[in-house]
Amino acid sequence: MSNEAKSNGGRPRNVPAAPATVPPMHDLDGTSKKLNCSKGTVRNLWYGDPDFPEPTFVGDRPFWFENELAAYLEVVRTRRSSKRKPATFDAE
Repeated sequence: MSNEAKSNGGRPRNVPAAPATVPPMHDLDGTSKKLNCSKGTVRNLWYGDPDFPEPTFVGDRPFWFENELAAYLEVVRTRRSSKRKPATFDAE
């Protein structure tokens, strides 16, 4: 082992340290529960909505980070609120 690696805890300087904690993640089932929809709807969002976050794969299973799902829900809420027209009343 080189002196450089020894002085850096056995890790070469150009390799970033692993994060202290991994943010919460949800699999397909957990994501459907978080979004209150079916697994099929999650798949449709994944393939059809460009704002839906890309999953991270662990093996062959997709997982979504909770913070990215929360951000997506905010996008959806903004989208919905911008489509609503304010009520107008005719003054007689």
